[in-house]
Amino acid sequence: MTDDFVMRRTIAMVVAALVVTLAIALLAQPSQASDKDGATTADRIQRMTIKAGKYYISKGLKREFGNVYKNGTHKTFKGCKNVSRIRVRCKVGWLSGHYVYAGRAYAYYRYTDPDSVYYNVSGIRREHL
Repeated sequence: MTDDFVMRRTIAMVVAALVVTLAIALLAQPSQASDKDGATTADRIQRMTIKAGKYYISKGLKREFGNVYKNGTHKTFKGCKNVSRIRVRCKVGWLSGHYVYAGRAYAYYRYTDPDSVYYNVSGIRREHL
């Protein structure tokens, strides 16, 4: 291989690495699109309160577990706290029949869709009494 070929290949690799780094940096930033008032998406997202977080987690549990949650007893929300400005985490639990359900659940807003609320209840596990 000639020195000219090695030099061109090295420059091409450095340019490719810079392009990838720039793309990752741009994708990692929250959307800064402005609306007609000049407010950015990050400015429009309100803070998720603990009360709202509990409400949305409860809705998510009803949707994901159906009658197991709706007809369950001894429902608890413990240790609820703001993990970030837009995310609330709670330890949840309830009894249903001979089973106890427990785990962590989250409710949150997304920067890409600030008008909708999302939840994650995938950390719930079931144990036999």
